[in-house]
Amino acid sequence: MALFAPTREDCSDPAPAVVFLDLEEDIICFTATFLAPRDLAIFSEASEYIIALSSLETVWRTACIQRWENWPMYRTTSDHEPQSQPQTAPRSWRCRYAAVEEQAARTMLTPEEMQSMRWLFNYTPEAGGRGRSSVMEARFIFNHGLRLVLDGYSSLPCLLDASPSTLPDSHATGDSDDPENQLDVDFPAPEAARALRQLEVVAACKDISQQRLIIANFPPHSVSRIDSTREWLITNQNVTFVSCHDADPTSLGSYTDRGFLDRFSDV
Repeated sequence: MALFAPTREDCSDPAPAVVFLDLEEDIICFTATFLAPRDLAIFSEASEYIIALSSLETVWRTACIQRWENWPMYRTTSDHEPQSQPQTAPRSWRCRYAAVEEQAARTMLTPEEMQSMRWLFNYTPEAGGRGRSSVMEARFIFNHGLRLVLDGYSSLPCLLDASPSTLPDSHATGDSDDPENQLDVDFPAPEAARALRQLEVVAACKDISQQRLIIANFPPHSVSRIDSTREWLITNQNVTFVSCHDADPTSLGSYTDRGFLDRFSDV
């Protein structure tokens, strides 16, 4: 079969151009489903007409469900309503997406959050951890200051290093540069002296981007988040704490590093 290139005469009467905004609302919204969230945010403000499209909420809802699927703390329920939202969570799915992204990007934990979450605890293999067989639940309570509670052990005083510039105003008390003003927990005298020394070390550290948790007289713990799930992670060389927001109250979560569930895994 012979192929012929179109001649000028063939192109003399082109079809009229199709204006994107003249398309049906369903087609416009279907097109939007192929956009990444960052691009979808730009697209959502492209014109007054697009801003007014009610069907675009469905696109944002789908983006939320897909984005939070592996984040138990923010994952949607079967009714497609967020399990965990900021207290002033706006109603639109687009605004929810932005609010959750902001929350999930935070790297500073608050004492109130520590008390409200379910925590799992384990020793590292080097410190005697036996994988899932030595995992236990941990709680943080407020009793004359923040304290750690582990079954079978006396509660231990805790001090969460917090900078007023990175936490809400309600968490900022006293002069943050003075470790003594941060020590508002009921440490026994010897532990208090050690905690103050540890805080001085933390305060003198040039890298203040990572939060620290001091528990009794143990080496300071680093506070961070797990990239894949956005759960909180608190560690030192001997122990690991992981927040767990799985709906199943018996779940041990999915964190497997540091020998947490398998003593032979990535230690």
